Amino acid sequence: MLHSAATTILLLLTPAFSEAAATPAPTPTGSERQAISLYSTISLELKADDSYSEAATGASDSANPNPWTHRRLDVYFDHPALANAIRVPGYFAADGRGGSEGRVWRVHFTPQLRGDWIWFANFEAGPLLNAAPPGVAGTELSITESSGRFTVGPLDPNAPGFRSRGVVFAEQGSRYFRYSEPTAGRFVVAGPGSPENFLGYAGFTGASDGRSADGALCCCRQDCFGDCDRTTCASTDDPAPNFLHRYESHEADWRPGDPDWAANGLTQQGRGIIGALNYLGDVGVNSLYIMMMNLGGDGKDTHPFLTDGGGTDCPSPGSGFTPAHTLNYCVRRLDQWRRVFEHAGDQGIMLQLILAEQEACNIRWFGPHDSNGGPRNHMSLYRRLFMKQMVAEFGHLHALRWNLCEENRAPADCQFGSSCGTPGTQTTPQFSAQELDEMGRWIRSWDHLPHPIGVHTVPNNTRIYEDLLALPESPTWLSGTSLQIHGESGQGSEYEAFTRLAGQIFEQAGQVVPIINDEQGSPTSGLSAETNSNAAASSTADDRRRRVLYDLLLSGAQLSYYFGFYSLQEGGGDLRCEDFRTRDQALSEMGFARRLMETVKVWNMEDVDSLLLGPTANDQYGRPEVAAAKDRSSIVVYYPAFRTGPNSEILTAELDLRGQDHLTYGFFWFNPKTGLLVSPIAVRVPGGELTPVPIPDLNGDGIPGNAITPDTDLVLLALSRGFTAAAATE
Repeated sequence: MLHSAATTILLLLTPAFSEAAATPAPTPTGSERQAISLYSTISLELKADDSYSEAATGASDSANPNPWTHRRLDVYFDHPALANAIRVPGYFAADGRGGSEGRVWRVHFTPQLRGDWIWFANFEAGPLLNAAPPGVAGTELSITESSGRFTVGPLDPNAPGFRSRGVVFAEQGSRYFRYSEPTAGRFVVAGPGSPENFLGYAGFTGASDGRSADGALCCCRQDCFGDCDRTTCASTDDPAPNFLHRYESHEADWRPGDPDWAANGLTQQGRGIIGALNYLGDVGVNSLYIMMMNLGGDGKDTHPFLTDGGGTDCPSPGSGFTPAHTLNYCVRRLDQWRRVFEHAGDQGIMLQLILAEQEACNIRWFGPHDSNGGPRNHMSLYRRLFMKQMVAEFGHLHALRWNLCEENRAPADCQFGSSCGTPGTQTTPQFSAQELDEMGRWIRSWDHLPHPIGVHTVPNNTRIYEDLLALPESPTWLSGTSLQIHGESGQGSEYEAFTRLAGQIFEQAGQVVPIINDEQGSPTSGLSAETNSNAAASSTADDRRRRVLYDLLLSGAQLSYYFGFYSLQEGGGDLRCEDFRTRDQALSEMGFARRLMETVKVWNMEDVDSLLLGPTANDQYGRPEVAAAKDRSSIVVYYPAFRTGPNSEILTAELDLRGQDHLTYGFFWFNPKTGLLVSPIAVRVPGGELTPVPIPDLNGDGIPGNAITPDTDLVLLALSRGFTAAAATE
């Protein structure tokens, strides 16, 4: 960490918070030209004339200035190639070292252009100014130094994670995100979607588990939609009501030099959560689904505020709660979050940050949100400030997806049922398309990087996207889906069919966006721990691979694995998972599949199951999945099964290579469980005709098919034009 003893402006190229750095090293002043590599994050620290406390009055109408609401820092970054300077919001950082009071304000900026940059800061005061629209002006306040310059040099190819590949963004007209560095290619989303309360971690300052308004511990299941009653905490189906993550088994994955910190009177509190990210990076997955504020929802253990408002269940009369509890933020905890997020980026992990939950209790935390059409809080002072604060703190991250609300139900689907508010009403306690549009535009107005923004759906339902796409003004911020799909009760291709439907809805509206399935199955059929003897057959790693993984990846879609609702004794789930190695098989297989998709450039392929002709082993997993390059220079086939029974015929069918007589293919078989070639010698096949797919020799005894059972599944690569199968396992 670099600090300056002689000036109030710091140019930081490492995280700004460190409890280990007792003696800061000097750095040149902000007015001197600094050279950094492309895509490195610049952190500027500026000192105001007055000192503030993170616990300053939270009352929105108070004359006493609250730094979170009554002060605003904007820093403008300009470059000769830009038509307009880039406006980046800053935030109050107390003393800049994790203390609760001070004069330090901070801003983070990730440049995407080489060359000379200048910056200038604008620090203003005004009632509720920090939650006002960008065009609203305040009274200018003095800061000791308000401008500077720096030079951005070439990319550092040895920088870890995204810093060597650039910012991940949604490319117009593409089903896949791509890196801003032109040579880095595309980004295929594949990672765990659980535990959603990843940040409900005991090693963060002020961490606390969920409590109801009367102080009783809360379980994570609740019936809180219609009248926002408190959680029934006496339920016996939550074996660990007083629970915060510790990730103790991942402390061994922490490495010297990784982030670490002290919190709550204890040292070495970063090792569990940082080690968990190291494991995920090592296994080859590249995304993580994270709730940012789950008070009133599931878990009730994650929020950025200074306090939980005296209770973490439903805001209700007599609870002592007011929305003003959301107007003061915990500086130290947010610093710790940022260090975790930046480390995730160094491991190549994209973060999907969820800004609201389905539960009415969670939504009402930011003010009234009447399910019968009364006051709505989608753009309340409290929610505007929250969304802007998250952008200011984390908008510099290279790989980030904003998600406006989990399981957001469209009003048209809420005519009946308690989960949609008072039975019989047309209005959902969640957000309408118009409200989501305002929220998405608010985030886009402050975010200086082109991070994708989306919204999560209820199971097997695309209506909220249809409503968004039907708005009079196109929601240009909508740059990716987040689908929940329950496809375990049907046959074979339900995941593929539903993602195709979602893609068609966007295409009919003239848009192409990444189609991502972030949740599979009901709570009882999500991906279970490998040691869970109570797990349903549809929740195992083998079932996820055969029913979901390749069904999606070879259909132009991407995914995050949902862990289901399991107790600690069963290996944990969407709220209770302590050890990602409980799903090691599934995550390792996902890592291989993701690398394979990037090797064959799946973004240049199309879903063409019709290329495989003839009988195949039709069982509960459906027919094989086929994707091919448009010029058919490469073809990928996933076989979920070869036999319908132990002694039945092996069915591989024929691959239609007619019209490809100018190509010669090498056929390679891979084991999707291990990521290894079944045999190192390719079968050479000329194009131009219907070609029977050769049966693989799995055990090397010279008898093809001798070791194939009804449980065998394999991946076939038919490659031409200099492709090598070895690259797929690197």
